[in-house]
Amino acid sequence: TGKLQISYVGYKTQDVDVAANIRVQLEPDAQNVEAVVVTGMTQMDKRLFTGAADQLVADDVKLAGMADISRGLEGRSAGVSVQNVSGTFGTAPKIRVRGATSIYGSSKPLWVVDGVIMEDIVDIDADALSSGDATTLIASAIAGLNAEDIESFNILKDGSATSIYGARAMAGVIVITTKRGRAGVSSINYTGEFTYRMIPSYRDFNIMNSQDQMSVYMDMQKKGWLNLAETMTDSESGVFGRMYQMIAAGQLGNDEASRAGY
Repeated sequence: TGKLQISYVGYKTQDVDVAANIRVQLEPDAQNVEAVVVTGMTQMDKRLFTGAADQLVADDVKLAGMADISRGLEGRSAGVSVQNVSGTFGTAPKIRVRGATSIYGSSKPLWVVDGVIMEDIVDIDADALSSGDATTLIASAIAGLNAEDIESFNILKDGSATSIYGARAMAGVIVITTKRGRAGVSSINYTGEFTYRMIPSYRDFNIMNSQDQMSVYMDMQKKGWLNLAETMTDSESGVFGRMYQMIAAGQLGNDEASRAGY
């Protein structure tokens, strides 16, 4: 004989034999699941939390092939802006919670992992993120955190965050809760990724030689872009800045030997 499965929201599923007359009485399935908000210090019922906060599950945020998990927050929460200002692999994104909160100070949110405040190794502003500087590769406070170890994100957006963490939380707080051991049957998860790419060749790029570079510098000099003030203070002034430094230090003169050596 066949079986008929009957289910309804809030009741236990029941299997009955197929017959001409069937009488079914479902038993209530009472399961109370409370939504909690993790503020980094405490966990409280979401109904009792009066601040503005969003909770994100780690599986929804995780992006395949992305080393920095903070990039996965893009488009996941209202008021949270994630901008990838640099195309360099591994650089930290620019994250803002409800816009910029300071003109001269930092507008980066505060990261809290399991109640521990994570400070940035190097304080990088938005302009430095787009400069290609190598220090931006270590600027993210959670760059080394494994995405598989994260259970959830809680984003605190309003003034309630400052009452917990003070002035450092004026730009918002992103609280990360990691996975922990639970009683029951042991389980093992394995995640592996394999990527490959072609090795770039110099033949694919039209790279300037020394003569082309000097020609560009001469054009910049004729247009007045390399004046004395910029040459003295700008570390990226190129060959003209190096020439000025050598002249100021007495290492380069106007004689024939110095010109030939340069």
